[in-house]
Amino acid sequence: MAQVFLEEAHFSHREDFLSLPQSTVLDPGALDLGFQAGLTQDRRRAVLRVRATTEGATTSPLYQVTVVMTALVEIDEQAPNMSLEQYISAAGFPLLVPFIRQAVADLTGRGRFGPIWLQPVNVRASLDAPPSPPAVAEPAAPYRAKRRLPRSGRKGNEG
Repeated sequence: MAQVFLEEAHFSHREDFLSLPQSTVLDPGALDLGFQAGLTQDRRRAVLRVRATTEGATTSPLYQVTVVMTALVEIDEQAPNMSLEQYISAAGFPLLVPFIRQAVADLTGRGRFGPIWLQPVNVRASLDAPPSPPAVAEPAAPYRAKRRLPRSGRKGNEG
């Protein structure tokens, strides 16, 4: 792996947050998780992204959050182990889960109602279909969406 970093972070409270008691309980299920991956044309480097967001939530969550963690990975020329396609399918999402969990908790921990801790995610049970190789990234589109995961905290996402 070459690098993992926070690419994007947005945080706000919903409009009526000051009228609610501080003891109001957060709903960690309001966060939607998504995974994106793409390869360079030569298939030697890849970008992986996990996005946690409240966008499109059916309820009115206490926090509006968007956090994107990104990993840049490349083939290790000294110890080639597997193709990047295999690596992304097997380990891409699990690689970034601890980073996205910590970033969301750190960001929301400064909110009025305390941190959101994402529930453990059973990646295999969460995937809609068997893993498929990621698309090759085109210069104008550095990555393509490959998987959409169910909302955190719903049945089937336990650990």
